[in-house]
Amino acid sequence: MKKIFLFLLFAGLAVTGLRAQSGFEGRIEFTIEVKGAEAEQMKAYMPTAYEYLISGTNMRMITIGGMAAAMMGDMVIQGEEGKVYMVKDDQKRAFIMPDTEDEEEEEDINIQVEKMNETLEIAGYTCQKYKVMVPAGKGSEDATQYMWTTTKLDVLQPSSVKAAEYNLFVKGLDGFPLKVVTTTNGMTLDMTVREIEKKSIPASKFEIPSDYEVTEFNPASLMGR
Repeated sequence: MKKIFLFLLFAGLAVTGLRAQSGFEGRIEFTIEVKGAEAEQMKAYMPTAYEYLISGTNMRMITIGGMAAAMMGDMVIQGEEGKVYMVKDDQKRAFIMPDTEDEEEEEDINIQVEKMNETLEIAGYTCQKYKVMVPAGKGSEDATQYMWTTTKLDVLQPSSVKAAEYNLFVKGLDGFPLKVVTTTNGMTLDMTVREIEKKSIPASKFEIPSDYEVTEFNPASLMGR
């Protein structure tokens, strides 16, 4: 269960928090496919899609399908405040995630990026392929990622949510990834954009209702405790 949660969180925090009041506003939906030795047993847990609602500095990630949707709820990122919440609307609860800028936890991670001689058409956008090598961190193995990015979507890099730097927002990448294939711990996660919709997103999507109980995050929260 712990491995499943970490795998989901690694993918889920891929796109978190935005840096400025301009940029892309709308909805981006990724389909999810998992392959590997443990893929079959993970099917019941894994989502089939992630939906991202983006507006200015704010983002809401909605997990669709599998037990992951009930376990994780939604991730709400308030970019200007630099805060990330796990929100469970059915329980009227929100869990504030740890500060990823904590100096004691900060590590100098030497991520290697290689531009490859390949492009791919995704959701109507021509995307450039990159290979990204992420060295092992605490309690994890090396991760290899292949990313296909477009410069035609002005999705801005987060300034305070450090976890995002290790997935969709990586130094050396030109543009925003519409496809990310990650291999780590013997499993491969394929996230590919299925739909991009430019539209206005209500501010309420990024607010925590006043009647919700707000506490610090604990992994037990995933089990409803």
